[in-house]
Amino acid sequence: MFIELISIVIAFIFLLYWSGIGLTRLIIPERFKDYELLVIPFLGLFTVLFFAHIFGIIGLGSRTFTWIILAIITPLNVYAIKRKGLPRINPSETLPVLVVAAVVFLVGMIPLFSEGYLTVVGTNGDAALYTMLADHFLTNGVEPPKDKGIWVTNSIISLLDTASSRIGPMYFQSMVGAVTGLEGYKTFTVLINLFNSILLVSAYLFVRGTGLLSRRSSLFAAILLGINSLLYWGAINDYLAHVMVRSALPLALAASLHMLANRDRKNLYFSIAVCSAMLMTSPESMVLLLAPLFFFAALKIFRKELLPTETVKTIALWGLVLTIINILPMSASFKWLYNLFSVGLEKGFQAANPGDVGYFIPLTQVFGFTPPHH
Repeated sequence: MFIELISIVIAFIFLLYWSGIGLTRLIIPERFKDYELLVIPFLGLFTVLFFAHIFGIIGLGSRTFTWIILAIITPLNVYAIKRKGLPRINPSETLPVLVVAAVVFLVGMIPLFSEGYLTVVGTNGDAALYTMLADHFLTNGVEPPKDKGIWVTNSIISLLDTASSRIGPMYFQSMVGAVTGLEGYKTFTVLINLFNSILLVSAYLFVRGTGLLSRRSSLFAAILLGINSLLYWGAINDYLAHVMVRSALPLALAASLHMLANRDRKNLYFSIAVCSAMLMTSPESMVLLLAPLFFFAALKIFRKELLPTETVKTIALWGLVLTIINILPMSASFKWLYNLFSVGLEKGFQAANPGDVGYFIPLTQVFGFTPPHH
């Protein structure tokens, strides 16, 4: 178990850091440079999902396109490091919050430690959906297989239709499987815990990037959020897309607010890249970002701290570029929403979710303090 667990963690770090280091070096704004080591994984997530969506449409499986993506990114990394140097490392800003994130991850792994092997914790249907499609994407694109028998083929078609707007997380899970050689049911819960732990990093970047709190206060806030995440763990242990969106949301909000307050190309590019990490995970999640962004813009215009015309132009350009870059996941989301509304909301949700196959088990049972009921 522990060798498999370590291999998943290494693959997670390798994919996100190798995919994000070059882009981060080129577009990170000055305001976030002291936290560069913490920012890299989020831009890495955007990079791998951007290419994964393209190669999935072409029909390549992750066992092929994972290495193609890494090969494409390598020249960018070499160019960025040669031009900008290695990422700036500020131990006082990065190490404490990484330690807190590591502790949250290890505590979240207690249910698997108590089981003694890697598996899916809980009985929510998303686990079956994600793991099955992640394994499907190892050798296939978004098209269903033609040689697996009618039952498996029809199942894949149904799953692809149900999850068409949230394929990004399955691509990433499939890429981890391609690197480690492990099946989806072994990587699923571990990835949820990893993304749940870097939520603290993203929140720390929000309060530090916006200048709301001091370093010590920001670290204390990250610790409180870590405790909250662990208490909430029983409700999100089977929702990979939700956890991935939550992990990127605070940084995406900080980058977007900074873009409005300081309009220049780097801030625009940085905001688009981080927001795209959310959109390529779940396009519907953009609603979580737009409300506070518009409220901030309206408040600044009301206080005459921003010019209305320039602010509208900035948001319009930001939205246009964001839409172009994320056209594949957004088109899938629009298709899903159209199908949902075309038959009526109630019937649409019944078709997408024919039965609630999940239930929440007590936390004492989740963490192994009381015996499970199989």
